Amino acid sequence: MRLKQLCGLFIAILVLSTSLVPGQTDSNKTVKVHFKPGTTSAVYSDVIRGYNTIDYALRANEGQRMSVKLKSKNTFLYLSVMDRESGSALTTDPPPSEVTDWEGTLPKTGDYFVRVYLVRAEARRKVNAPFSLTIEIK
Repeated sequence: MRLKQLCGLFIAILVLSTSLVPGQTDSNKTVKVHFKPGTTSAVYSDVIRGYNTIDYALRANEGQRMSVKLKSKNTFLYLSVMDRESGSALTTDPPPSEVTDWEGTLPKTGDYFVRVYLVRAEARRKVNAPFSLTIEIK
């Protein structure tokens, strides 16, 4: 009987610990970027909480210039510009990873996303971080 209870306890601990892994939440979302006719930029506002992320997805062409600017009172809120295909930050100079603003030339035609997130130490505290994000493609 004791072995059964220990196995049950172990399974409960295992389930709880895997559900608390950073970055594994149901609150991560993707927003498709739309530019109004005749414009080259769009502004979005939202709130990040804890380990949640928001990906702003768009398609762009090789050689186009992208500019992104993140405004927030929370100084631990950052963005990364990522290649949808590889899922990693671009390798441009300067690199668009863990920054609040970036401008650069896109290396290829394809799908990109701008991920907004809190650094781990701040995410762990589960704070709310309101922000506005401006994305421009020229």
